[in-house]
Amino acid sequence: MKKIEYLKIAIQNKLYIHKSWIYKAFSITKPKEQQSEAYGDLIIEPWGYSAVGPNGKEKIDDAVANEPLFKFKDKVKIDSSWATNLKEPIETTIGNLLFNHIAILSTFGDKFPYVTGKVEVSKLEDFIATKLQDTPEDESKRSNQYFYVDEYTKFIDALQYLSMFSQLTTWAATPKGIVAPTGIKEFKTQLIKKYEGKLNDPVELAKFEDELKAFDDEFLKDDPANGTFLAGKTKNVARKKMFLNVGTGLRFDNKMEVNPILSSLDEGWPTDPEHFKDAMNDLRAGSFSRGAETVKGGVSAKYLLRSANNFKIEDKDCGTYLGIRRKFKPGEEQHLTGRHVVKGNKSILVENNTIASNYLNQEIVVRSPMYCKLPGDSICRICAGERLFKYPNGLGIPLTEISSILLIASLKVMHGTVLSTAKMNLKEAFT
Repeated sequence: MKKIEYLKIAIQNKLYIHKSWIYKAFSITKPKEQQSEAYGDLIIEPWGYSAVGPNGKEKIDDAVANEPLFKFKDKVKIDSSWATNLKEPIETTIGNLLFNHIAILSTFGDKFPYVTGKVEVSKLEDFIATKLQDTPEDESKRSNQYFYVDEYTKFIDALQYLSMFSQLTTWAATPKGIVAPTGIKEFKTQLIKKYEGKLNDPVELAKFEDELKAFDDEFLKDDPANGTFLAGKTKNVARKKMFLNVGTGLRFDNKMEVNPILSSLDEGWPTDPEHFKDAMNDLRAGSFSRGAETVKGGVSAKYLLRSANNFKIEDKDCGTYLGIRRKFKPGEEQHLTGRHVVKGNKSILVENNTIASNYLNQEIVVRSPMYCKLPGDSICRICAGERLFKYPNGLGIPLTEISSILLIASLKVMHGTVLSTAKMNLKEAFT
């Protein structure tokens, strides 16, 4: 028997629902004296692996002793006989194959397309949200066009199950991920000469740091850490300070002065009094913000709840043709879904992301509570939009999301900030 043959037997018999099978198949495990020999069972031998197939116990010929039988990144060629949500034969990883069986097929069935590549749960949830419906009381009313709440609950349980195997799938350290890029000191010396006299300008400092990061990216490009545990703030803040340069950190005043620390933590703390003071303030400012600045979130929540106490949304149309004029870009469809677009003397409901995509990259007028003509503390359903209409007498609930943004911003400061530049089209920004 070959490994690929056994893998298909294991998939067809849903052995992946047993934690013991996952650990046997994807890690190095010592053989036991007594092992089950039921159909599909994997048996660890001193010389390798055997499995129980159609012809009884058989040796897995291409297995290697003292190595995992499978690795999650191993490639396999599969068709719909392996996964019913697959439309055509593809080459995929065993990790993707297992994810589809555990989290997709067991919850949504084949109405959810096969997931390949890097799995981002947030993107999957965005896709689910566009078709999510309440669980029907009558089972006959289920449709393959929608996902249902009870299915989504099973999906969450499946993700929880998958999290148990993080010790098998997570890189803890890599050869390049824990050291400075080779040649960084010489490169930085040249770079400091190039930007001499300019590094007190935040724009020039951002360019200087971008060149350092590009040098580090080249060093890390073939390392498994890159894009996995070295990504986002871990790479742009923690690794940058550790091996590239500390830069300009957090401070307790709002001055825009830039006096960067060009050395890295790997080179030691700065010894001159001014930069040493800046380094200490950078250490303390994040903790201060996390402790003292979070009160802003609570205070703003109270103000918002009080301000919305008397507001209500009425199931009517105030009849205004005014609204906010703006342009939506690709990827912002969800911000338009559930709102009403003014076309001539009509207000058109944008029911889903597909309809929203028809309004992208063009100036449109969107109905808004700012322009509602209902008297007093009332807003009409059309100006409010379908999402807010779910809270006809409880506008304070969605409004508190603003306070959550303030709270999270204060909490995130502890993890540091990234100096970067961006180009802005003023015409687009103010339309």
